[in-house]
Amino acid sequence: MRQKTVRGKLAQAGLGARFSNAKANTWSLEKKTVVMLGLASMILLSLNALVYWNFLKQKETSDRVNHSQQSIQKLESVLSSVKDAETGQRGYLLTGRESYLEPYTIAIGTINREIAELKRSTATNPNQQQQIASLEPLIRNKLAELKETIDLKENQSSAAAKQLVLTNQGKELMDRIRTTIQQMQEQENEQLRAWLKAKELEAQSGQWTFFLAFYLVYCTVQQETRDRKQAEASFKQLNEQLEAKVQERTSELKEANGNLLHSNRELEQFAYVASHDLQEPLRAVNSYAQLIVRKYQGNLDAKADKYLGYIMDGATRMQQLIDDLLSFSRVGTQGKPLEPTDNEAVLSQVLDNLQIAIAQSHAVVTHDPLPTIMGDEIQLIQLLQNLIGNAMKFRREEQPNVHVSAEHRENEWIFSVRDNGIGMEPEYFDRIFMIFQRLHSRSEYPGTGIGLAVCKKIVERHGGRIWLESALGVGTTFYFTIPQT
Repeated sequence: MRQKTVRGKLAQAGLGARFSNAKANTWSLEKKTVVMLGLASMILLSLNALVYWNFLKQKETSDRVNHSQQSIQKLESVLSSVKDAETGQRGYLLTGRESYLEPYTIAIGTINREIAELKRSTATNPNQQQQIASLEPLIRNKLAELKETIDLKENQSSAAAKQLVLTNQGKELMDRIRTTIQQMQEQENEQLRAWLKAKELEAQSGQWTFFLAFYLVYCTVQQETRDRKQAEASFKQLNEQLEAKVQERTSELKEANGNLLHSNRELEQFAYVASHDLQEPLRAVNSYAQLIVRKYQGNLDAKADKYLGYIMDGATRMQQLIDDLLSFSRVGTQGKPLEPTDNEAVLSQVLDNLQIAIAQSHAVVTHDPLPTIMGDEIQLIQLLQNLIGNAMKFRREEQPNVHVSAEHRENEWIFSVRDNGIGMEPEYFDRIFMIFQRLHSRSEYPGTGIGLAVCKKIVERHGGRIWLESALGVGTTFYFTIPQT
């Protein structure tokens, strides 16, 4: 009866409809704020994804630039070695002193290695490989011509050696070698200019993308701020009219006014999220999305609840991506100096760290005696932990068995981590070491696709290399080397 009286008084004062509209506007504003927050979150997440993509593209282009520069240097080294060999031959022919043969001897000892390095450097360039195929016989013929004249000189046949030089055979070979190398250098320089131009364009594209996304977020926040101020002004006006026209308040009016004040506080809290804490985007999105879930779960419609779940899941996964990417980038910049490290102790720490995962998967981890090497203990723990953890993650229905061993060969240690897991096809052997590369969906196996890229970077920081052997449905063995110093 008292509730009907209150409603009657409000209707007489002409405020009943406005009060109902205010409540409707309250819910509308809350939904709109959630949508605006979600939109800003999606823009920020998209910005992070674009930044990552641009980072990877620029890294790839930088690698190609460095690759071209290295190829040019290797071409110059090959030409320099041939010149040194010819210089040594000439000095010996003119003076007869064996000391003049030192440049020739050094060049003979290094030129094959330099050509092999040049082949590896240009392995992805078919045109350069064809040029090398024609360059190699020219260099062999040139070195044979130099050796022949030196042998004649050593056998006291200076006249014959001189006659052979006067045939201009050596000069013609040298001219052809020089011409071929110059052509290859011109091709590499042209490719280098193209990569440098691409790198510049990628940097400009990244800057414009960042500015555009930041502008969109700014506009979204500004729009939400304007709506909040309009809502606050509307509620303030309504409260003033209620105070002026309704002198006697019943418990129902106090409760309604309390709800309005509570709504104002919530609006202020939403405004704080939109106008201040978005300066720390992912942290704010995650924390305030959780706050909204706690306060409004079940009060909003089902779609809004689902969108909040998307925001929280996306922010969490993006934060994990950021953490993993920072871990990846810090391998080389924040690593400790290499010092003698007992890998028995390293493996023991890894097994302690993974004891819960080992117990849950009922895995059996065995190992051979492991050596003491020069390394960064923290990074070696991370390396073995990633590899053993992957072995347990990508397991079959049978009990996981993981075996760690090390073998000394020449001047390095070859470590192996063997499992009886699901295995993989050979075409994926190189891909899995690339950053953000995954062979399975996130619903099948969790993770960000950075773990093996971190392993590769750790091994390379220690001066080694990493690879694998695998058979689908049989298991996988990861190998990595650490030099003995």
